[in-house]
Amino acid sequence: MIDLLFVIGMHRSGTSAFAGSAMLLGGAAPFEMPSSSPFNPKGYFEPVHVVTGNDMCLAVQDRSWSDCRPADAMDTGTTSAWVQAFAEKLEQAFGPMPLKIVKDPRLSLTVPLWHKAALQIGHLPGYVILLREPTQSATSIMRRDGFSDEAAVALWLRYMLDAERNTRGLPRMILSTAEFSICPSAVLARVAARLDFAWPHAPETLPPDFVEPGMIHPAQPVVTDLMPLAMEAFRALLHLAQDGDDAGAMANLDAIRARFDPLTPVIHDRFLADQSPETPLQDRRAAVALLPEVTRDEDILSPKVALAAERVQRAISDRLRENAALRLNLVTEAVTYAMRHPFWPLLGYLRFYGFMGLAAAVRPVLRPLANWLQGVAGPADPDRFAKGRGELPQQRARRAKAKILRLPFSTLDEGFVPYNPPAPIDPAVKLIAFYLPQFHPFAENDAWWGKGFTEWSNVGKAVPNFDGHYQPHCPIHFGYYDLRVPSVMEEQARVAKQYGIGGFSYYFYWFGGKILMQEPLEAMLANPAVDMPFCFTWANENWTRRWDGAEDDILIAQRHSLEDSLALLRHLSRYFNDPRYIRIEGKPVFIVYRADIIPDIAETVAAWRDEAEKLGFPGIYLMAAQSFQIGDPTGMGFDAAVEFPPHGVPTTDIVAKLGNVRPDFRGHVVEYEQAADYAVSRAEVPYKLFRTAMLSWDNTARKQQGAYTFHNFSVTAFSQWLLALGHRVMTSPAHGPDEKLVFVNAWNEWAEGSHLEPDRKHGFGYLAAARAALAPFDRASLPPVPVLPARLLR
Repeated sequence: MIDLLFVIGMHRSGTSAFAGSAMLLGGAAPFEMPSSSPFNPKGYFEPVHVVTGNDMCLAVQDRSWSDCRPADAMDTGTTSAWVQAFAEKLEQAFGPMPLKIVKDPRLSLTVPLWHKAALQIGHLPGYVILLREPTQSATSIMRRDGFSDEAAVALWLRYMLDAERNTRGLPRMILSTAEFSICPSAVLARVAARLDFAWPHAPETLPPDFVEPGMIHPAQPVVTDLMPLAMEAFRALLHLAQDGDDAGAMANLDAIRARFDPLTPVIHDRFLADQSPETPLQDRRAAVALLPEVTRDEDILSPKVALAAERVQRAISDRLRENAALRLNLVTEAVTYAMRHPFWPLLGYLRFYGFMGLAAAVRPVLRPLANWLQGVAGPADPDRFAKGRGELPQQRARRAKAKILRLPFSTLDEGFVPYNPPAPIDPAVKLIAFYLPQFHPFAENDAWWGKGFTEWSNVGKAVPNFDGHYQPHCPIHFGYYDLRVPSVMEEQARVAKQYGIGGFSYYFYWFGGKILMQEPLEAMLANPAVDMPFCFTWANENWTRRWDGAEDDILIAQRHSLEDSLALLRHLSRYFNDPRYIRIEGKPVFIVYRADIIPDIAETVAAWRDEAEKLGFPGIYLMAAQSFQIGDPTGMGFDAAVEFPPHGVPTTDIVAKLGNVRPDFRGHVVEYEQAADYAVSRAEVPYKLFRTAMLSWDNTARKQQGAYTFHNFSVTAFSQWLLALGHRVMTSPAHGPDEKLVFVNAWNEWAEGSHLEPDRKHGFGYLAAARAALAPFDRASLPPVPVLPARLLR
């Protein structure tokens, strides 16, 4: 059965929409994907490793993605080297994840090499070719890249002719982009049936607004002598979309190729002449950047590489002499744009037009400039700063006492951070991430929300409520996963441990003996390959349609009683006995989310302690989450409290300061940094308290117009928050050796915008920030405990 799906076709033909849809249905997303851009606001959904592999292969042939000439034939030895290199890149891009979705239009030109690479590492690949009408595709790429009519249509012919010829005799399906944009779920179902595989999620669960009918907007007139040839090819491809074995259509396409290929050298020369002086320089710089990676197999590749390098370097030297003024203007424009707009469109523009070096060069200049503009380059004025933020005097006093370790900006990247496994650490502070086991279909959700519903159904349909609002949050690495697939939890544990995470606290959903979302937890218990310490947080409130435990529109209610609480503990004893279960002084740790709603809670706690001893444990270590009105829980018999931000964090609404707020928005927007300031400056309490840091929290995916959003999240502020909490617990005499715990909300609360798991905006930046905060407490480097300065570094 097919377990790897190549998504190919011409640029601007719907390949991103199809790949994104495939990932929403459970197809594996690559570890690293480029961020979105104004031209692809939902994302490109293509593996960075595959894109660079294709660019490398084309560069060695003196080609680029925009070249309409046919690729050179490769000798056997060179082909073997590329196959090996591409096999490595597939493994780097995906690891062991099932049903990999590999999208890159350039694959149309390099399919034979990638197909052999996939077979070499044990995959059975299939192909989906997106077919968009040539005038629409040409119009789109002319708008995006400024190509001439002739160049855009020639590129369509090159990609579509090569995609069809290179996949003949292979499992494939040619799809009309227009049909896919109108009825994507039906098309996705047909793809699975034709290629003989199954989507992990039913196609009907695809969010209805993910694929936009706008992909078939009217095209502008395209005037070139190539149009009759392109339309003839389009009609032949439509025949193949209906009948994949149409020999007449394939013969017609071969004849079109024979007429087209001899024209391409002249068309390419005209294309180069039409470009600005800087455009060829960008392509050649990109080629030079790739050359060191290409030369790994020197015996086979170096003769061609040497010639290519010499040719490219000579061209660059000429261009450098001719265009110094132009490059200075580009830098100036980039800096100006960055000062006036959010960074992500700029970085997306730089990424896709080859200016990664420029971004790196500008960054050290922009940071001091940005600090100066914000008025924080010199000593801070707390009164002026507090007035600007609308803080209360007591909040200002607390913030002034905050002690947060100064992390240099150079250590953390606020942009996209790729997967780069760090050196292992063994932190004395154990960081435990709250974990939602909801990402899989189950009967109750089917009944309440519709067949196949999971939280991914909400995540994919979120849209921004104001300028600069980061939505939707789109996962990478693990993709839109299904927790019923064993390798998902195994991979989550592996990656979390790589970045120093010490454990997961799984939410447990017990309602009077009825258990929801148990299947992943049972699978985890039975699978020692999920190598991660864990404990449980009992989500003991009513489950409602509003997602907030309120008393209206209850889907399933709690039935609290002493007997029910004891039955819960007996059920959990199977988990408590697992060697991975987190214990303090031998006692299993158990967190209660809403201790305040359990009748006779002190009696229940006492009964739990007796029952734990009867079950053979030295006791039970009970924590009460400070979720609503919980303060000191010791009066109820608990050992400790655990913070649960955003609960209990005072904030100031900033909606009035935002731009382009949706007219129907009735929610709240507050500053993330205000929450961090409050949390780290919170005074010590006379009871045992475990501290919790929070990532960006935003429940737009669930509530949209009524969302509560912590805006202006930064990984640096998060890392400083976490580091301060680590310092507190390490220096606290109230916390014994087993109690050096800090919590984080959360590992995977995607519908609440709070997740350590990597996403399309920050990549692995969240995990890298957590590791940066834990590194000072690595047992290999202790003591001393880090010295703390007086305030947040901004």
